[in-house]
Amino acid sequence: MLTSASGSYRVSSGAYRPVSEAVSLQIPPDSRVRPPWVVPSILAAALIISISAIGLLWWKSKRETTLPPNSLAVLPLTNISQDKSVDFLSDGITESIITNLAPLRPKLRVLANSSVTSYKGKVVDPRQVGQELHVRAVLVGRVLQEGETLIINVELVDAADGTQLWSNRYQRSRADLLAVQEEISQQISEKLQVNLTGEEQKLLTRRYTKNTDAYYLYLNGRYFWNQREQDQLQKAIEFFQRAISLDPNYALAYAGMADAYVLLSDTDEARAQAESFARKALSLDSNLAEPYATLGFLKTFRDWNWTEAESDFTRALTLNPDYATAHHWHALLLCIRGRMDAAREEIKRARELDPRSFPINKDTGEILIHARRYDEAITQLRRTIEADPENKRVNVARAWIRNAYDFKGDYEAALREMQPMATPAEIAELKHALNQAGKTGYWQKRLEILVRTGRADARDSVGRMRLIYGQAATGEIEKAIPLLEQAVKEGHQDALAYVKVDPRFDNLRSHPRFNELLRRMNLSN
Repeated sequence: MLTSASGSYRVSSGAYRPVSEAVSLQIPPDSRVRPPWVVPSILAAALIISISAIGLLWWKSKRETTLPPNSLAVLPLTNISQDKSVDFLSDGITESIITNLAPLRPKLRVLANSSVTSYKGKVVDPRQVGQELHVRAVLVGRVLQEGETLIINVELVDAADGTQLWSNRYQRSRADLLAVQEEISQQISEKLQVNLTGEEQKLLTRRYTKNTDAYYLYLNGRYFWNQREQDQLQKAIEFFQRAISLDPNYALAYAGMADAYVLLSDTDEARAQAESFARKALSLDSNLAEPYATLGFLKTFRDWNWTEAESDFTRALTLNPDYATAHHWHALLLCIRGRMDAAREEIKRARELDPRSFPINKDTGEILIHARRYDEAITQLRRTIEADPENKRVNVARAWIRNAYDFKGDYEAALREMQPMATPAEIAELKHALNQAGKTGYWQKRLEILVRTGRADARDSVGRMRLIYGQAATGEIEKAIPLLEQAVKEGHQDALAYVKVDPRFDNLRSHPRFNELLRRMNLSN
C-alpha cells in the first residue's frame, strides 16, 4: 500500500506472500499441461509491466526533478466575500506575503506578483501552475470578510505531485491582519524547511507600520497600482497619500508613491515627484530595494546619467538580488549603452523571476531587436502577445514585430503586422507604393501618411520622433539631424536614450553631427 509522507511516497510494511499461496486455483488433472505459447506470453506480459513500472517511476522522478527546489508561487487569494469591493484585500494579502518572504531569498525563490496575477479568478491545478511557472511549491487560499472579522484559508501544495504540504484556517479581527500575514510567512518557511538566521527571522516578521488603517490604505494603493493604467495610478496615489497622512513615517507608502509617479513619468513634474518620494522612502528605510531601482530608472531615462544609474541598480540588486524590476530596468540601461550580451543576461534573469510579466517579455523582444537578432525578437514578441492577448499594450508589441520585419527588409510581412494599427486605405496605399517603387516607395509613402494624419509633427515631441525616424528611413538626413539635435536639447524622451543602438537611426550614423550627439550624451564609447 502507498502512503504519503511529507510530499513523497513510501511502501508500507506488511507480510508478503507468493502468488501461489495467495491464490489457489482448482485445475482439472487433464488440463494441467500448458500450451506452448503460455509461458512466453506470461514472460512477455511480465516484461511489459516491469518496463512500464520503471518508465512510470522514471517519468515521475524526472517530472519532480525538473521543478527547482526552494521555489514558490503565491497565487492570488480568492475573495469569497459578497462584497467584491474588498478585492483589494485578497490581492493585497497576496502581495504582502510575497513581500514578507523577500528575506528568504536566495534560500527561497519567490515569484513576483505580476507573474501570478494572470491566475486571479481562475480554477487552477497547482501541478499545472508548477510546470508553467517552474516552481516546486504553490500557495493557494481564500479570504472572507464579514464585518470586522477576517477568515483566511491557505494551503501549500507540492507542485510535483499535488501533495498537500500544509494548510491552515485563520479567523481573526480585521486589526490582526498584519500578524496573520507574518504567521503565514513563518509557517511557509518552516514547511519548506528554509533555515533562517536570527537577522532573517527578524526581517520576516518586520512591520513597516503599526497603523492597521494605514496598512489597509496601502493595500488599496497597491491594488490600483497593479492595474498600471493612468487613471488607476492616480487612484493608487490617492490611497498612498492617505496612508502617509495616518503614518508619516510609512516608508513603503512613499515607495508606492514613487512607483506610481515613475510610471507616469512622461512629464517632468511626475518624474520630479517620483524622485522626491523615492528619496523620502530611503530616508526612512535605506534597506528598501524599490526606491533605488526607481532612482536608477529616472537617472537612465530622465538624466541620462548612466554611471549613477548603474550605481543605483547595483545597490537595489545588492539589497534584493531577486527583485525582477531592478533586473529589468538594469537590462534596459545595459542595452542603451550597447552592452548587448550583458543586457540579454539581465533581462533573462528578470524573466526567470517574473515569467508572466508583459513589460519584461516585451522588452526582451526590444533588446533582441537592438542587438539585431530580428528573428529571435519576432518569436519572443509573438509569444508575449499569445501569453496575454488582452493586455492593453499588445499593439506596442505588434509595432515592434513590424519594426523587426522592416529592419529585415520583409515589407510584405511588415504590412501584415500593421493591419490592426492602420486603416485599410493606408495599407492599400503602402502596398501600391511597395509594388510600384519598392523599398524607397514604401518608406516615402509611410512618411507621407504619418505627416498627412498628423502623427509625425515637429511641434510635438512624440510626433517629432516619428518624423525623425521617417526622414532617416527615406534618406532625408539633412532634415533629420537638426530635428534630432533639437530633441536632444529640449528633453529627455525615453526613445532618445536608445539613440546609440536603435536601428531606426542607422542611416544617420555616418553623419559627424550624429556622432557629436552621442558624445554629448556620453554614449560615444
